[in-house]
Amino acid sequence: WIKDATALPAGAFKIVNSWGKGGSWENIADGYYWVTYQTMKSQQMPIYYFYNNSNAAYRPTVIAVFNINHSNRSQAWVTVGLGDPANPFMQKDLQSRWGTTLQSGALPFPSNSMVVDISEFAHYLNDYNVFIKVNNQGTTTGTIQNFSVECYSSYEEAAFRTINSATAMPVTIAASTSSSAIINTQGAFNTTELGLIIPPPRFDMSGNSFVERSPTAEELISDKERIGVYKPGVNYNRKVNGMGTGFQPPDQEAWKTLKKLQAFSSVNVSGPLPTSFDNSTSSYFPPIGNQGGEGSCTAFSIGYYIHTYNEAREHNWDLSTTTWGGTWPGQPQSNLNKIMSPDFIYHQINSGTDSGSNWSMAGSLAIRLGVATWNTMPYNTANSTSWPSEAAWREAPRYRASAPGNNYWDYSQDGYFIIKTDADIYLLKSLIAAGYCVSTGVQAASGGMYDLFSGEDVADNGTTGPMSIDHAQTIVGYKEGTAWNINNP
Repeated sequence: WIKDATALPAGAFKIVNSWGKGGSWENIADGYYWVTYQTMKSQQMPIYYFYNNSNAAYRPTVIAVFNINHSNRSQAWVTVGLGDPANPFMQKDLQSRWGTTLQSGALPFPSNSMVVDISEFAHYLNDYNVFIKVNNQGTTTGTIQNFSVECYSSYEEAAFRTINSATAMPVTIAASTSSSAIINTQGAFNTTELGLIIPPPRFDMSGNSFVERSPTAEELISDKERIGVYKPGVNYNRKVNGMGTGFQPPDQEAWKTLKKLQAFSSVNVSGPLPTSFDNSTSSYFPPIGNQGGEGSCTAFSIGYYIHTYNEAREHNWDLSTTTWGGTWPGQPQSNLNKIMSPDFIYHQINSGTDSGSNWSMAGSLAIRLGVATWNTMPYNTANSTSWPSEAAWREAPRYRASAPGNNYWDYSQDGYFIIKTDADIYLLKSLIAAGYCVSTGVQAASGGMYDLFSGEDVADNGTTGPMSIDHAQTIVGYKEGTAWNINNP
C-alpha cells in the first residue's frame, strides 16, 4: 500500500483554475499555478476524488424514458426501480439530494422527455417489473406523461426493443403522496435478448485499489471545521472581480456518509514515484476553461476538467489541438462532442439558483446518470437553471463515470482527505502519478490563495494557517526535487 511517512524533498502541485488565461488573478497568462508542499500542508488543502476505470468505454444497454409534468421539481422526487414501488428490489434517483432535500430547485420539470440509464438493472429485468415513482412532497399536483424502457445491443444504433407502460398514461401525481406507473418486463425477454442487454462486469482492471474508512468522531469535527458545513439559503457564488466561485461544503447529512482515503495502490505506480508528473499535458486533457461569472467552479472541476479527461482516456480521444476562444467567457473551439458540459451537472445540483454546488453531488451525478457533452448542452452564463434537452439526457448515459467493481452504482463512489503531513502529500502524488486528476478548494476572495503568488504564480506562504474555501480547483500534476525550481516552475 502506498502510504509513506518519509520526509519529502521540496516540491509543488500544479493546479488549474476555471477563470481562463490572462486574468488579473495570475501573473503568467497560462491559467494555472503552483502550490508548494509546505503551503499545501499549512493550508490543510482538502482533496476530493471519485473512482474511474478508464480501461474501457462504458456501454449502456437499457434506459428508462419518461416525461414529468410538475411545476416544482424540488417537491416531486422521481425514482426508477424494479419490483414493488412500495418495497423495491432496486431503485435509483433522478435528482440529487441531501437526505430528503432535493437540490432540483423550485422550478418546473422540462417539457421534454428525460432519461435514466438503468443498465445495472438488466440482470433482473426478467425477474421484476420496472416502475417509475414520484413522491410528491407538496400540494401541487402533476402528471407522469409517458414512461417506457428502451433496450440496445449498441447504443450507437436504434433500440432493438421498446416496452411501453402497462399503466394507462397519463398518471396523476397526487398531492402529498407517491404515484407510480409500471412496465411489464418480468418474463418479457428471451435468452438472446438478455445476452444483448446484460452489460459486462465492471471489474477494475486498472489495478487501482483504494483503502478508505469513515472519519473518526474527532476527525469529523476537525474536517467540518476545515471544509465547512452547508447552510441553506446562503449564496456560495462569491464574485471576485466579476468572476464566479461557487464552492459549497457538504451538509450535515452528507458528512455522515463521506469516506476518507487512507492508502492507495496502482499497478501503474511501482517503485519510487517520478519526480514530476503532469496529467494536463496529456492529449486527453481539455484546454483551460472559463466559467465567467457563474458559480459553477465545482461543475468545471468535476465535469469539464476531470470527467472530460477521464472520458477522453476511455475513448482514446485526442483533445491536444482543442483551443478555447470566442466571445467572453468563450468555449472550446472544436471537439464539442467530446468535452463534457459543466452546465449538465451544475443545473441539476444548484437548487435552482446560481449559488454554487457541491463536490459529492457532482461526482454522484456523473456516476449515477452520466454527463452530456458541450455539443448537446452548451455552457451558458445567462442561464443557470434550465434542465437538459432530450438529446442531452439521451447522450449522458454514454459518458457515465465507471465505478469499478460494481454492477450496481450507489452514491458512495467517492472520497476525500486533507493534506496535513508528508504522508498525505505522498498519497496525493500517488493518485496523480496513477493518472487521476482530483479536485481541491481554495480561497479566491481578497487575502486568499492568489494573493500569495510570486511573479511565477507559485504560492509559498510558509506556515500561515488555513484560509476559508470558496472556489473549487483541479490538481493535475506535481514537481519535486531536481525537477522543481520555485523561481522557474
